[in-house]
Amino acid sequence: MNPAPYIQLLRPKQWIKNGFCFAGLIFSGRLFEIPLAFDAVRLFIAFCLASAAVYVLNDILDAPSDRHHPRKRLRPVASGQVPPRNAWALLAGLAVVLALFLFSFNMLTVGAILAYLLNNLLYNLLFKKHIIIDVMSIGFGFVLRLLGGIYVIGEVPTAWITICTFFLALYLGFSKRIVELKAATNGDADLQRKSLGSYTPAMLDKLLNGTSIITVTSYALFTVTSHLNSTLILTLPFVYYGIMYFECKTLANETNEALEEVLLRDHKLQVIIACWLLVYIAIFYWDIRLFAY
Repeated sequence: MNPAPYIQLLRPKQWIKNGFCFAGLIFSGRLFEIPLAFDAVRLFIAFCLASAAVYVLNDILDAPSDRHHPRKRLRPVASGQVPPRNAWALLAGLAVVLALFLFSFNMLTVGAILAYLLNNLLYNLLFKKHIIIDVMSIGFGFVLRLLGGIYVIGEVPTAWITICTFFLALYLGFSKRIVELKAATNGDADLQRKSLGSYTPAMLDKLLNGTSIITVTSYALFTVTSHLNSTLILTLPFVYYGIMYFECKTLANETNEALEEVLLRDHKLQVIIACWLLVYIAIFYWDIRLFAY
C-alpha cells in the first residue's frame, strides 16, 4: 500500500493553522515557561489530530463536488487513490488517538477542542452551503484554536484579541473565496462549492475590505486596552502592511494557492510575520514603555 495518498489525506501542510494554539504563550508573556510550552505543544498535536480528522471527513463528504474542481479533483478520495472504506477507518483511528489526548487537558481546553469538532461537523453538513456563514464557521475554527491555547496555560483571553482573530480569519476566508471564484470556469462554481455560486466579485471585494479594516482596528485596540503594554502599538504597522500586502496579491490575482501554501512560499510575507513577532516579543518581554496607558 502506498502511504503517500494517506499522508496527503491528512493535509499536514494545513496544520500550520494550528499555530494559533501558541498565541496564548506569546500574548500572555509566558513564552519562556517550559512546562506551559509543553502544554501548548500537546494542544498543538491535539488540534493537528482534530483538524486531520476534519480534513478526512471533508474529503469523504466532498468527493463528488471535488471532482469538478481543477485542483481538488486530485485529492486522494476524489481521485480514487484512497477508497472511502479506508478513509473511514483512518478517521476512526484519529478519533481514538484524539480521545486519549483529551484526558490530559482541563475542561475549558477540552471544550474548545470539542467545539472545534462540532463546528466543523456543522460546516460539512450545513454551513458550507450558505454564503457568509460558511466563512464565519471557518473563523470560529481559528478562534477556538486561540481560546484552546489560552485556556491550556490557565489564562483568560481578552475580548479584543478574540475579535481580532475572528475577523482576521474572516479576511483570510473571503480571500480564499475570491481566489476560488476566479478559478471557477464554465459556470461550475456551484459544483465546486455549494456557496461559491452565490458570491460575486463585487460582494467579496466589499467583504474583504470590511474585514481587513476591522482586523487592523481590533488589533490596535488590543494593544492599547489589554493593560499589557501600550508600546505594543508599534507592532501595528507590521500587521497593517501584512494584511494589505496579502490583499493586493489576492485582488491582483497573483496567487491561486491556499493560505498555508502562501505562508510556506512567500518569503516577503514570512519576513513581515517574523518582524512583527520579534518586535512584539522585544517590547513585551523587555518591558519597553514609550506610551502611557
